[in-house]
Amino acid sequence: MTTWLDKKADTQIAAQLNLKFALRETFTPHFVTISREYGCDGRALAAGLTARLNQRQEEMPWHTIDRATLLQNANPKQLNAEHLALLEEYGHSEFQGYLQEALFGQPSQLQTIQNLANMIRVAARRGHVILLGAGASVLTQDYDHAVHIRLYANQAWRATNHGRRAGLNPEESIDAIRENDAHRYQYLKTYLSEDIANPYLYDIMIDNAKVDTSTAVDLCFRLICEKLKTRRQPR
Repeated sequence: MTTWLDKKADTQIAAQLNLKFALRETFTPHFVTISREYGCDGRALAAGLTARLNQRQEEMPWHTIDRATLLQNANPKQLNAEHLALLEEYGHSEFQGYLQEALFGQPSQLQTIQNLANMIRVAARRGHVILLGAGASVLTQDYDHAVHIRLYANQAWRATNHGRRAGLNPEESIDAIRENDAHRYQYLKTYLSEDIANPYLYDIMIDNAKVDTSTAVDLCFRLICEKLKTRRQPR
């Protein structure tokens, strides 16, 4: 289940960071980003990894954060579903952004992106989160305490997979895949100046048509555990 960092989690994290500071240890909790082509099993991968990581019984629990969770916890005047829908549907336009801000009192497109980026980066700095989608893999490339994962698959497999989950016929499913692929590509290219399929953004890329979710969880869990071992030891 996707949850935001609640008060109990915040208290646990604060206690852990205070302990690390007292020990004079340089400590930055890791985080994970999952990017996926539309129709891949990104949500199932995130759920599986969250469960596996929490079995380690660390003092700081792991949480999954997706776009819906970000919207639920954002200031609606700064970030809401309508603002993001405008970004995805129309793309960047300075004139349109001016009209939104001047006539309707809405944040400009670039302000909306900045608000979204700020929330994602705050969560990443806090650590022990799995950030699903929302361009998190691009927005956190400058952090060295991350594991970036990419799921991809051929269009036919994704259409079948999405159709089965959403109860769509083949024609409806392939239309949904094409439309969402175009939106995601344009969103990242327009606002973040990046191709989401760029392999250099990721620590691991997995073909979801050839590697099932259970195996993908195992592979990514092993990679994350290796990364966690690289944390500096107490001085």
